[in-house]
Amino acid sequence: MNYEGMQDDFVRIDIAGPVSKAGNGYDWVRIEQITELSGGTGAVAIRLRPAANPCASSDHIAHFYVAAATSTFIVEWEKAVVYARIY
Repeated sequence: MNYEGMQDDFVRIDIAGPVSKAGNGYDWVRIEQITELSGGTGAVAIRLRPAANPCASSDHIAHFYVAAATSTFIVEWEKAVVYARIY
């Protein structure tokens, strides 16, 4: 599968707890890299980086992590079961 079109897209996260004023109540991350794992057997790694709210004019990071942090989601699927982990 081709994931190139998803890189640099933004993801809005609704986390329980104090809201991000810069994110209008949400935390924001940018998809930095998507890597297919295991030779196409149904697993991808998605690296995300905290980002500013793309709907606002401010460049202030709208996330509880700093801009230098990253999170990696591993998403695997097998038939009708999807597994997701975050690192």
